[in-house]
Amino acid sequence: MHARHLGVAHAVTGLAVFLVAAMSTPAHAGSVVYVDDDAPAGGDGSSWTTAYRFLQDAFAEAAGDPGITEIRVGQGTYKPDQDEAGNVRPGDREATFQLISGVDVIGGFAGLGHPNRDDRDVEIFETILSGDLAGDDGPQFENNDENTFQVFTAVNILDATLSGFTLTSGNAAGSFPSDSGGALFGDHSALAITHCLFRGNSANRLGGAILLNNGSTVTMADCTLEGNRSLGGSGQGGGAVVAFDSQLLLLSCRIRDNSTSGVAAGIGAATFGGETNELVLVNCSITNNSADLESGGVLIQGLLAATFVNCTIRGNEALDAEWGFGGGIRVIEGAELHLSNTLITGNHAQVAGGGIHGNGNLTVVNCTIGGNTAGENGGGMVDGGAVSNSILWDNSPDQISGSPMVSFSDIEGGFPGTGNIDADPLFVDPDNSDFRLLPGSPCIDAGDNTTVPIEITTDLDGNPRFVDDPGTPDTGNPGPPGPIVDMGAYEFQLPCPWDLNGDGVVNVLDLIELVMSFGPCEDCSADIDDDGIVNVLDLIALIMNFGPCPGTPCVWDVNGDGIVDQLDLQAVTSNLGPCDDPEVCPWDINGDGVVNGQDVGAVATHFGPCP
Repeated sequence: MHARHLGVAHAVTGLAVFLVAAMSTPAHAGSVVYVDDDAPAGGDGSSWTTAYRFLQDAFAEAAGDPGITEIRVGQGTYKPDQDEAGNVRPGDREATFQLISGVDVIGGFAGLGHPNRDDRDVEIFETILSGDLAGDDGPQFENNDENTFQVFTAVNILDATLSGFTLTSGNAAGSFPSDSGGALFGDHSALAITHCLFRGNSANRLGGAILLNNGSTVTMADCTLEGNRSLGGSGQGGGAVVAFDSQLLLLSCRIRDNSTSGVAAGIGAATFGGETNELVLVNCSITNNSADLESGGVLIQGLLAATFVNCTIRGNEALDAEWGFGGGIRVIEGAELHLSNTLITGNHAQVAGGGIHGNGNLTVVNCTIGGNTAGENGGGMVDGGAVSNSILWDNSPDQISGSPMVSFSDIEGGFPGTGNIDADPLFVDPDNSDFRLLPGSPCIDAGDNTTVPIEITTDLDGNPRFVDDPGTPDTGNPGPPGPIVDMGAYEFQLPCPWDLNGDGVVNVLDLIELVMSFGPCEDCSADIDDDGIVNVLDLIALIMNFGPCPGTPCVWDVNGDGIVDQLDLQAVTSNLGPCDDPEVCPWDINGDGVVNGQDVGAVATHFGPCP
């Protein structure tokens, strides 16, 4: 094993992998224990009015009572070293919360004084699980063997859920395993983790936020891991997550601004045992992670099959002058990686593979790889695998290093293969990371339908694939017959003529504009049927198409629940002020760098289901 890759110092056992059935917070019929740090002292946990004040007391009761299936935790801050009297428990220099099989731990409740005490807002993340025993709740980015703790541990745990928490300031130090997994250490466990934020955790060795080990199976949905760090050097790393010999599924998760002095600042996944395990990312973003050595975004190693669908890999970096491979992604040894509908941009490798540094087992379908850089070669990618329906453009110093099989792709400077082109893809605004296609792009209707995985029916925006543009000649491979897929991560969507003001939705504002334009009209947008007059026929056409335009991203749905409603409006009004990064700040609807009345008005006028 390469000296700079993720290391492991434990034996792999042969326990079977258990699948997590719960994809969201389940509703159990069993007993519930309540915790609220504002509750009066002396509570027994049987209700909000008699809630425990300390989470450890709820865990102690659940460990001794198999009838307890859920712990509900009110908004507040909870630390693993306190008892009912607020004293540090004996022997808690290595304090931790220990998950229990069959018990779901649910945070985000408003707790006492709320009109409905079982309501919770998982978007607020006001229930904080802090490993900072010193009391200042700051990041612990230093080697510290005197205060060794992980916020949560799960060893031999099955069918448990963690939902609605911020896990912060865990500091994993000491010797393995207490030196790894600052916020969560999982071993032989099957867990579902939803609506959680992992922020500002650290580990002396592996997994600044999370280490999964020995056949663990973990599903994470709608989680954010940011600002975590691993301190280990050669053979160590995983600024956010390390998964050894485990199955890890990430759904709509964000991995950003993590760092490591070793390898894999975002995610490190490796398998060294006899089983082939998996890493799956769907609708995830891996952005602005930095590795002092290699693999800035993701490292995939060993007997591991990885699949990324509808993901964004952006702004990651591998900085070492000798080992700086794979700014965005690195795949080594026998690992396989399958990429679909994925954007890889703005990544940097000090040596090679700015976007991707592969091992020959890479499959790339309908991806856009642009604006990546490398110090020596492979600005876009280094690999010998297979590439189809993709765009590699404006990478430096070159697009591809190696000899992959490339077909029906747009490669700047050209590349051998069936259906390949070398033509400006006409991106909307690549300088601002908008790699959607403009009308007239040579990448429209130019891909190969036969290489698209059968489960892929939408693009990176969630818009339909296989959209035929009547104004563009079909140059791709239709087989089977039908509209031909576009090249790249985004499918060109047909215009929406009923959206007169261009805001992405047909509504009363467009209706007013049309009515005000009634009468003879030459070349005006309100003349929808282009017959030279705005009349009742145009009015009927507009009314029949009320709602979001096909292919329009539903930017007004800031909480991602598929509908624009009062919850989205509240989220915008609660976050007024400057905002520099739209990925971090979805409330900036119009992208002008500030959340203000314009964004409030945009949400208020787009209430209803997303397309």
